[in-house]
Amino acid sequence: MELAIRLGVDRLLGTTVDQPVGPEDGFQFNGWLNQVRGALEDDRASAVVFWPPQTSRRRIYVHLFDASQKPIGFAKISFGDEDDRLLMREADILVQQTEAGVRSFRVPRVLAVGETDAGHQWLVTAPLPERTRPIGRHYNAYPDQIVAALSGEHRLVPHTEMTALSWWPEDLVTNGPEVTEFGHELEALVANEGVKVCRVHGDFGLQNMVIDRGGTRWVFDWEQSRPDGPVMADQVSFFLALDPARTSADPLSALRRFHEQFLKKASPQRRCQIMMALAFRHATGALDAGLFINNWAKQGR
Repeated sequence: MELAIRLGVDRLLGTTVDQPVGPEDGFQFNGWLNQVRGALEDDRASAVVFWPPQTSRRRIYVHLFDASQKPIGFAKISFGDEDDRLLMREADILVQQTEAGVRSFRVPRVLAVGETDAGHQWLVTAPLPERTRPIGRHYNAYPDQIVAALSGEHRLVPHTEMTALSWWPEDLVTNGPEVTEFGHELEALVANEGVKVCRVHGDFGLQNMVIDRGGTRWVFDWEQSRPDGPVMADQVSFFLALDPARTSADPLSALRRFHEQFLKKASPQRRCQIMMALAFRHATGALDAGLFINNWAKQGR
C-alpha cells in the first residue's frame, strides 16, 4: 500500500467503508470480499479500497491483508465491458510470463480471477515483495534486456494486413487535417516497409517497474500488452513516460524533442517503426501520442 502511494498509481479516498461502490452498479463489496476470502483460503482477510486517479476508468483497487496486516494480494475490480477485457488480458499475460520463467524480470503472480454479481471481472495478484522500491526518476537508461526478453521473436506484417492488427486505430486517416497528414505518411511508409511486430508491454515505463532488495526488477500493469505491437512501442513508451507533464504542457516542444531523439536522420524503415509506435499509443489511449499526431505537420516549423 505504501508503495502504491509513493508510485502515485492509486489515491486513497477515505477510510474503511462497507459499500465503496453505489448500489446502482449492482456490486456488493462484502459479498465480493467473501468470494475473495474463499479464493485465497483466508476467511479473516481484510481490505483497503482505492480509486484510481482517472475516475472515468470505472474500476476500484483493493489492497488485501491477513489478520496480522501482512499484504496478501492486490485486486482490480472492473465496472465496465472495456475494463473487463483489459483485466482479462492482463491476467492471461501474467500467467504466460510466469510460466515462461523469464529471468531478466519478474511479474506479479495471479492468485484468483472471477466475476462480480454485476457480471464484470476482477483480478487478484500477489503483492510485490517487501521492500521493493520505485526506480528513481533520474534513472533513464532503457532496460533493453527486459524488453528483449518479453518481446520474443519479431515478425514482418505486410501492408495489406496492417488493418488486421489487433490494435489498429482506424481513425488515423479520418479525424481532421493534421491526423490525416500523419496517417497518409504512415500508410505510405508501411506500403514500402511493412510492419515489424512482436509482443509488447504496451505501457512500459518507470511507473510500472520496481526493484527488490536482490536487484530483480518487477514489471506490472500489462493491460495494454499485445502480441502484435510495433517493435519500437515499448522504447517509445519508456521515453515518453520519463516526463509526461512536460509533454502535456508544451506538446509541440515535446514533439521536437521526440523528433531529435528518434527521427533525426532516421531511415524510412526506422521512421515507419517510430510512427507505428505512436499509432499504437494513440490506439491504447495515451494522450501524448494524440498530441504528437495532431501536431505532426508543425514539427519542422
